[in-house]
Amino acid sequence: MIEMHAHILPGFDHGPKTMKESLEMAKQAAAAGVSIIYATPGYRYPSYDFGAVFVTEAVKFLNFQLLKVRIPVRVRSGQEITLYDGMETDLVKKRVLPLEHTNYVLVHMNETHSFLYVRQMLKKLYNHGFIPILSSPERLQMFQKRHGGIETLVNEGAAVQISAGALLGRDGRSDRRWAKYFLKKRLVHFVASNACSAHDQPFCLDQMPQQFIRMNRLDEWERMQKNTHLLLEGGRVTPPALTL
Repeated sequence: MIEMHAHILPGFDHGPKTMKESLEMAKQAAAAGVSIIYATPGYRYPSYDFGAVFVTEAVKFLNFQLLKVRIPVRVRSGQEITLYDGMETDLVKKRVLPLEHTNYVLVHMNETHSFLYVRQMLKKLYNHGFIPILSSPERLQMFQKRHGGIETLVNEGAAVQISAGALLGRDGRSDRRWAKYFLKKRLVHFVASNACSAHDQPFCLDQMPQQFIRMNRLDEWERMQKNTHLLLEGGRVTPPALTL
């Protein structure tokens, strides 16, 4: 499987602090059936402001260590970028990163952002050739209170990633309810672990097939798996309302 949202680089944001912890996460990911991980440390000035060069070099070094200890996982670069003015220019100038070898950008939103601001910023990304993937919108009151907000953004071209932890109930009842609602409305392109620890917030994609079977939505899980491979190849992901 391909994990498209994880915090596995040591010393970045709220992920592992040491290389030993990163390797432990990689072992846990391999045991869960994950072979490729997009490392997506947060970019949020001023809290987490490591730019593209730092992330790229860290990914290279982590891959070297994985080869050295023979863990069958490979890491690709990326960032989970909190929306900010000028983000599209920094992406074009490669100061911050889309997911490696793609024009997809993992976008973090928070409660300080208005829906109007999010929509305006996403339009700037589209105009510069980028496709935003909205990270864990089930957590945000912006979409819980605004009927049709996610539908509007998806119809305009955004992709949506919900948290596997939300579907498993690890992130609370509200997150689970809204994650399942977005699935019911066929608005989800990806499910990701958002892993940042081998123990407290681990890789859990291996639990998703059974979870989707219980929801009678196995076809949705299979479509999302195809989407991760399309992402890896730099292709266009399948719209939520369609199946390959």
